[in-house]
Amino acid sequence: MILQGSYPLYSEFFAAHEHEAPPGGWEWKDSYHFTESQLKWFYDRGCEWKKVEANAGDVILWDSRLIHYGAAAEGDRPRVATCECQCVEAEGQV
Repeated sequence: MILQGSYPLYSEFFAAHEHEAPPGGWEWKDSYHFTESQLKWFYDRGCEWKKVEANAGDVILWDSRLIHYGAAAEGDRPRVATCECQCVEAEGQV
Protein backbone atom coordinates (compact mmCIF):
# COMPACT_ATOMS: atom_id res chain seq x y z
CA MET A 1 0.00 0.00 0.00
CA ILE A 2 1.19 3.51 -0.74
CA LEU A 3 -0.10 6.78 0.65
CA GLN A 4 -0.67 8.48 -2.68
CA GLY A 5 0.39 12.14 -2.61
CA SER A 6 2.65 11.81 0.46
CA TYR A 7 5.99 12.09 -1.33
CA PRO A 8 5.94 15.87 -2.01
CA LEU A 9 4.82 16.48 1.60
CA TYR A 10 7.52 14.35 3.23
CA SER A 11 10.02 17.09 4.18
CA GLU A 12 7.22 19.51 5.05
CA PHE A 13 5.78 16.99 7.53
CA PHE A 14 9.03 16.62 9.48
CA ALA A 15 9.59 20.39 9.53
CA ALA A 16 6.02 21.00 10.76
CA HIS A 17 6.34 18.31 13.44
CA GLU A 18 9.76 19.21 14.83
CA HIS A 19 8.14 19.43 18.27
CA GLU A 20 7.41 15.66 18.04
CA ALA A 21 10.98 14.70 17.11
CA PRO A 22 12.68 12.15 19.34
CA PRO A 23 15.76 13.22 21.34
CA GLY A 24 18.50 13.92 18.84
CA GLY A 25 16.05 14.89 16.08
CA TRP A 26 14.59 13.02 13.11
CA GLU A 27 17.59 10.79 12.47
CA TRP A 28 15.85 7.85 10.78
CA LYS A 29 13.09 9.36 8.64
CA ASP A 30 13.04 6.70 5.88
CA SER A 31 11.85 4.03 8.31
CA TYR A 32 9.66 6.14 10.55
CA HIS A 33 6.41 4.56 11.77
CA PHE A 34 3.76 7.28 11.63
CA THR A 35 1.01 7.38 14.24
CA GLU A 36 -2.64 7.63 13.19
CA SER A 37 -2.74 11.28 14.28
CA GLN A 38 0.36 12.01 12.18
CA LEU A 39 -1.15 10.22 9.18
CA LYS A 40 -4.21 12.44 9.57
CA TRP A 41 -1.94 15.38 8.69
CA PHE A 42 -1.41 13.74 5.29
CA TYR A 43 -5.10 12.81 4.90
CA ASP A 44 -6.02 16.45 5.55
CA ARG A 45 -3.85 17.35 2.56
CA GLY A 46 -5.62 14.94 0.22
CA CYS A 47 -3.43 11.84 0.55
CA GLU A 48 -5.16 8.48 0.23
CA TRP A 49 -4.09 4.86 0.61
CA LYS A 50 -3.84 2.96 -2.66
CA LYS A 51 -3.15 -0.74 -3.15
CA VAL A 52 -0.40 -1.39 -5.67
CA GLU A 53 -1.59 -4.16 -7.99
CA ALA A 54 1.23 -6.24 -9.43
CA ASN A 55 1.57 -9.48 -11.32
CA ALA A 56 4.25 -12.15 -11.13
CA GLY A 57 7.51 -10.74 -12.42
CA ASP A 58 6.52 -7.08 -12.07
CA VAL A 59 9.07 -4.65 -10.71
CA ILE A 60 7.88 -1.85 -8.46
CA LEU A 61 10.18 1.12 -7.87
CA TRP A 62 9.53 4.01 -5.53
CA ASP A 63 11.33 6.51 -3.38
CA SER A 64 11.29 5.49 0.30
CA ARG A 65 9.96 8.95 1.16
CA LEU A 66 6.61 7.84 -0.27
CA ILE A 67 4.76 6.55 2.80
CA HIS A 68 4.11 2.86 2.31
CA TYR A 69 3.63 -0.46 4.04
CA GLY A 70 3.44 -4.13 3.16
CA ALA A 71 1.89 -7.25 4.56
CA ALA A 72 2.58 -10.95 4.48
CA ALA A 73 1.40 -12.86 1.43
CA GLU A 74 -1.99 -14.52 1.74
CA GLY A 75 -2.79 -17.88 0.19
CA ASP A 76 -0.58 -20.81 -0.71
CA ARG A 77 1.78 -19.07 -3.14
CA PRO A 78 4.91 -17.44 -1.71
CA ARG A 79 5.78 -13.85 -2.49
CA VAL A 80 9.36 -12.70 -2.75
CA ALA A 81 10.40 -9.09 -2.35
CA THR A 82 13.85 -7.57 -2.51
CA CYS A 83 14.54 -4.10 -1.17
CA GLU A 84 17.37 -2.23 -2.83
CA CYS A 85 18.84 1.05 -1.71
CA GLN A 86 20.95 3.53 -3.58
CA CYS A 87 22.47 6.34 -1.57
CA VAL A 88 22.71 9.49 -3.62
CA GLU A 89 24.83 12.42 -2.56
CA ALA A 90 22.78 15.59 -2.35
CA GLU A 91 24.14 18.90 -1.16
CA GLY A 92 27.14 17.26 0.51
CA GLN A 93 25.09 14.62 2.35
CA VAL A 94 25.00 10.89 1.70
